[in-house]
Amino acid sequence: NLGHGDKTDRSQPVTIAGLNDVRSFIAGERNSAAVTNSGLLYVWGASPHGHEDMLTPVMFSSSCSAVTKLEMTKEKLVALCSTVSFVV
Repeated sequence: NLGHGDKTDRSQPVTIAGLNDVRSFIAGERNSAAVTNSGLLYVWGASPHGHEDMLTPVMFSSSCSAVTKLEMTKEKLVALCSTVSFVV
């Protein structure tokens, strides 16, 4: 249940504080991501590079002006946008 700043199990969906105006959401085995209506990408979950897990959503910064689609594999998040695509 990452996204709430802790690892507490919850039996019901709970709104993630600070994550507003979400257009789409995707969850993988160890990571999650959301795109806002303005095209901003937020990611949270297990760090793929051995860093500390992100317990709350972090805005992902890139040269992409607006994310248009998300896809998730077991290991990777792929975000597509009108100007460039990238793998997180």
